[in-house]
Order: sequence, then C-alpha cells, then structure tokens
Amino acid sequence: MIINLVPDSSVASAPTGFVAAIEQAASILESLITNNITINIAYGWGTYNNQTLPELTGADDAVGGYLNGIFEDYSTVKSWLSASASSALDLTAVASLPANDSVFPNPNNQFIVASAEEKALGHISGDPNALDGAIGFGTATDSSFWLGAALHEITHAMGRISGYATATYSDLLDIFRFSGTGTYQWTGGQPAYFSIDGGVTDIANFSTVSDFGDYANDSLTPSDSFDAFVTGSALTQADMSVMDAIGFKIGTALIVSAGQMQTVPAPARLNGAVVLGSGTLLVASGGMTSGTTVEAGGNESVLSGGQASGTVLSSGGTQTVNGGTAVATSILNGGIARVSSGGTASAATVSGGGVLNLSSGGGSRDTTLLTGGQENVSAHGNAHQTIIGSGGVQHVLSGGLADQAHVSAGGRQDIAAGGTASGTTVEGGGIVVAGSGGIARGTTVKAGGTIVYAGGTFVAPTVSSGAFEEIARGAAASRLTIGGGATLFVLSGAIATAVHVLSGGEMVYAGGAMRGVKIDSGGNIGIAPGVTAAGLKIDSGVTLHVSSGATARFGTLAGGLEIVSSGGMVGGPVTFAGNADLVLADTASMTPKLSGFDATDRLDLAGFSFSATQASVTFAGKSRSVLALTDGALAVSITLFGQYVARGFHLSNDGTGGTAITYTTVAASHLDIAGNAAGIMGHGGGR
Repeated sequence: MIINLVPDSSVASAPTGFVAAIEQAASILESLITNNITINIAYGWGTYNNQTLPELTGADDAVGGYLNGIFEDYSTVKSWLSASASSALDLTAVASLPANDSVFPNPNNQFIVASAEEKALGHISGDPNALDGAIGFGTATDSSFWLGAALHEITHAMGRISGYATATYSDLLDIFRFSGTGTYQWTGGQPAYFSIDGGVTDIANFSTVSDFGDYANDSLTPSDSFDAFVTGSALTQADMSVMDAIGFKIGTALIVSAGQMQTVPAPARLNGAVVLGSGTLLVASGGMTSGTTVEAGGNESVLSGGQASGTVLSSGGTQTVNGGTAVATSILNGGIARVSSGGTASAATVSGGGVLNLSSGGGSRDTTLLTGGQENVSAHGNAHQTIIGSGGVQHVLSGGLADQAHVSAGGRQDIAAGGTASGTTVEGGGIVVAGSGGIARGTTVKAGGTIVYAGGTFVAPTVSSGAFEEIARGAAASRLTIGGGATLFVLSGAIATAVHVLSGGEMVYAGGAMRGVKIDSGGNIGIAPGVTAAGLKIDSGVTLHVSSGATARFGTLAGGLEIVSSGGMVGGPVTFAGNADLVLADTASMTPKLSGFDATDRLDLAGFSFSATQASVTFAGKSRSVLALTDGALAVSITLFGQYVARGFHLSNDGTGGTAITYTTVAASHLDIAGNAAGIMGHGGGR
C-alpha cells in the first residue's frame, strides 16, 4: 500500500519534526499493509481537510475520518470480505459472518464502506485520485504524541470507525462489534468488544467514552495507539487484526506450516497461501482458494463444492480434489494432483516430472502435458481434450477413458489393457500406442503423426497423407488399409496380415512378417535400414524402396520398379518378369546379378554420368554374360544370366544425368558370342 500524504496549508507553520512523525506513521502502515493500492490522506496542523476546527486550536488532541465512501447492503459487503480473504484471521472472520442481516440490531442494515476500504476490497467506485480521508492535530500537541496519534488517526481515515450506527446505516467495523457470543452491540457507550469469531473471543474492548471505535484503556490493550487515549506509538497485534478484518491485507500470505491444517470455509476466498511440508489446506464446500503454492509434503484438499484456482504444486507438493474443482493448476517438479469422486481438474498444466492422476469418477478437461508431464487415467477416471505436447505422456489405464486428446511434437498417448481412447488426433511427431487389450476409437492421424499397434485395436482410424502406422515388436495386426501418402512399418517380430496398400501408400519391412498383402498400382513397399527382405515380388505399378543399409535379395520385378538408395544393397539375382525397372543410386559396393533382362526392362545407374560412361560385354560362359561399365570415377560389373550380344545394349541419359541401360534382342554372331570386351554404343535421351 502507498499512502499519499497531502499537507494542508497549515502544515507550513507546524513545529519541526511534525511532518517527519506523520511520514513515519504512514511508512509503518505501508510496510505492514500489502494491498496494491494508493490512498490519499490530507493532514493539518490545527486544521482538518484545510478547515480550521475550534477543537484543534490550542488543543492537545487530534481527529481523523474518511471523506468518501459508499453505502452497500450486507450481502454485498459479505461477498467482498469473503473474496478478499488472504489470512487465517480473514478465514475465521468470514466463517463467522451470519447468513443474512436478520440478526443485526438495526432494521435497515446498510453499511458505509470508506473509499480506502473500497480500494482494499477491490471495488473502488469513485475517483481514485480523490482524498480518501483527513487527519488534523491540535496546535498544543507535542512530539511525544505525534507518532502514536498519527497511526491512530490515519487508520480512522482509512475506515476504522465503529459504534455510531443509526437506524439506517452502520460502519464496516460494526460487523465485528459484540457484547456476547452471537450478540451484536452497535450502540456507542455500551460495553462492547472486537471479535472475529462471532463474539466467542474478546480481542479488545471498545471504549465507552470518547471515540467508540477506539479501544478502552484497559488490561487487554495497556499500551496501544488505537486506545481512546493514545498510550503507544506502535501497532499491536490487536491493531493489525482490526485492519485485517475490515479488508486490509496484513504482512505476507497465509503460511500453513508442517503439521497444521487450515480450513477455507464458505464463502471465504483465500489468496496466495503457502502450504509447507505435512501442512494441509482444506477447501470446504463453498470455499475458494487462488494462487496457492504447495511445497514438498504439503497438501491442498478440495472437497465437494470447493474450488481451487491457480494452485502451483512443486517439489512433491500434492493437491487432492475429492468432488471439488481445481482450475489452472500448475503441476511441476514432482508435484502430484489426484482427482476422484466427481472432482474436476480444468486447464491444468503438467510438466517437469509432475503427475495428474484421475480415478473413481475424477475427470480433467483441457489439460496440457509438456516435457516430463504425465496424466494417468485409471478406473472410472476420464480425461477430456488433453493436449499432449513435447515429452508429455498420457496413460489410459484399465477402466479409464480419454476423449478428444490432441497429441503432437513428441507427445505420447499410451492405451493399456482395458483403457479406451476416443476421438484422439495425432500429428506432427505425436504417437498413440494401443497396447494389448487397449482400444482406440475414431483416431485421426494427420501428417507426421504415428499410431502403433502393440497388441491393441484401432477402430475406424482416419489416416491422412504423411501419417504413419506401426506394428510393434511381438504384435500382430490385420485387415489394415494404407491410404495414399500413409506409411505402415512392420517391426521385427511383428506380423501384418491382410494388409491392403492403396495407390500412394507404403508398407515398410522393418524385420516383421507380412501375410496376404495386397498392393495396388501406385503403392509402395519399403525395406528399412538394417533389414534384409528376400523373395519380394513387385507387380506392375508398384515401387520397392531399398533404404540405405537395407538389402533386397532374390526379388522379382513383375512390371514394378525397384529403387535402391545409396548404401542399399541387392543380393542374389533380381529377376525381371517384363516391363520392369531397377534403379541403382550407388553401385560402389555392389556386384548386381540380373536374370530375365529383356527389351521391356530398364536398368538405371543413377550415379553414373551418362556423358562419360563407357561399357563392354564379356561372355562369361554358358548362359551368362558380364556387363562392365565405367564413367572414369565409378565402375561396376553386372552379371546377366542369359545370352546377350554387345550391340543389343543401349545407353541413354536417364533424364537426371545418370545412365539408363536397355536391351534389344538381336541375332548373335560368332564374334558377339566368343568375343571379349565387345563395345556398346550409346545414344542420347531417356527411355
């Protein structure tokens, strides 16, 4: 809080030290009251709000009061006090407030809320720059009186007034003015005391003479600046309790220490509490917390009807939501939130080793899982619209349900036996895994997303171009359809049965087994790095991709295309069965063997520069020839099973600068058959 002191013109004639005492009192209040507000207080020497008062002229006295404020009914005042609660005292005070105004002494219970109190309670309605209050000092006062009296009068200017109730209005402090348990006493001059628990505890007795909002000079307040006749020059605990009760925040936030339990009852709202090891903050039905920090071993328990907003869990702090509501909880660094029994967690963020557990009727909505964050959805728990980002994981366990999750950028959704995920969208590096007995319904797989068959079932997935499907080690999947632009990986130990690859789709051998596979024209087969595939038949319109580090052995090209990437290998003879193409990107470590190569086939040596390539054919025995090629930098010898003559081979530009080889059957001459290194002519153009 900032107190803006505005001097009357009379202050210019005040004794030395007067201004310093007023400023010191303001500084004390500023250091103790933490509301983020500025209040404006006028002060005078022999004057009050720039008006000369006879009772201050030559007098040993001081006055103070508020200059602005509003009238509000009890229900509004109660809601304001409840919403601003931030300390244990506030919670006790709010819990003691009556349900309605029927128990109050006056028939028309309107309350004056001073403008400084309005600001503290967050409901200023007037000009925030206007004067909130004023104080004035008698010209016969001396320096021994100034500091204590300044604390006394400035707090009057802030709203510390009581005991002047009329038939139509009361002051805010009167709500805490009692003559006995449950009995209010608002008539000035009658015995009364300040209490925050409905009159059970007498904190300080009010004066029956002079100012009825001040304390009596008795044993409860023997030396106090709030006494009717000022006897102290500092603020006591009783003083701070009064200011706390009427809306001003005193000191730091509420701290719930180890072993303590603090309850937030209806309709209290506690802001900024800190819960330490083994301490418990209990949010009862109708109670609310905001901005709580729960550290290692501490717990915030939100019961049915309670609400916690903006809680931060860290270093092992926990939040238990049993039927209540938690909004925007941040679960960090080992923090754990447990939601059950109809409880709800909304818009939580989980990261850095934090865990959100949902079970037994507990649910979440719009959770965000980031690196190291985890959401566990177990029996009768449900998670709706979870966003699973980089490094975040959602585990859908037996009996759990996850609905409309979005998985991307390294996030992962694991569906275990008995778990169900419905309507998940996965894309851009996200992964959804259906484990044994897990079910994923209506999954949408977009570009870059991956779904993994790990013994579970994907029911009616929609798989877009650029998306991936995978059958995990030891798992089996059947009756899959791989659409255009999508890719299916069959890992080592996996089995794919009755897979249908449509035009533009691709199925990749990654060490698994494939049975009953149908590949349409325009479809693709791949061999993953480190894997050897043997005996593949590549039909017309189908393309086989042999990755770097992969090997294709004893394959048959029955009208299809085989592309061997740099670092890939062909082992055993490749059999051409008509209208086939074989593309070798790199022949440095190959000695290709071809069978059945004829006039309808083409061999493309993509790495050989056509402009420099020279070739020759050598007869290597019955039904076998060797085609040798070099472009000056690269060389390869290709074994051809069958009888070939040199002039039947034709070299051409493959369209990208490489060398394409075709063959035209011609009658063999004696020289062609028996000759050694017969030359081959090349010609321009592609096939």
